[in-house]
Amino acid sequence: MTPRNRLCRLMTALEAGRPVPDDVAEWMRDGIAEYLDEGGRRPLDVVLGLRGRGIRSFETQKAMERRNAALMAALEYAHDGQWRPVRWRANYLADAVKRFRRKWPRIRHHEEPPESLDELQRALFCAFQANERVPEDPDHIMACCRKK
Repeated sequence: MTPRNRLCRLMTALEAGRPVPDDVAEWMRDGIAEYLDEGGRRPLDVVLGLRGRGIRSFETQKAMERRNAALMAALEYAHDGQWRPVRWRANYLADAVKRFRRKWPRIRHHEEPPESLDELQRALFCAFQANERVPEDPDHIMACCRKK
């Protein structure tokens, strides 16, 4: 379980007025003890594994979650009016992302998707708006669209 998941479980328990799960309490206790033993030399979020080299910030993680949700929506619109398997739709969506990337600089400053966009492009607008690192590779698209 990731430190971020543990932090979310801690918050859920606190908000609901329920006991903190044992593994989360142990993680917090051990992290705080290490922080205090070091005299606060390293920030608590680093000690707890919430921030550091190779760890995405919460902001980046949330942006990627929004991007992936928008890609999942776009995948639903990726077809030619017929039922298609997911792999076919991922290929179709990869091509649509490449085309949309050329359009993005002209509309990136809009707060909402322009009315002129179709449903697939609206979903891509939301994906790009959340995180401009939208994959163009079908395998990467499928990985982003897997339920976590």
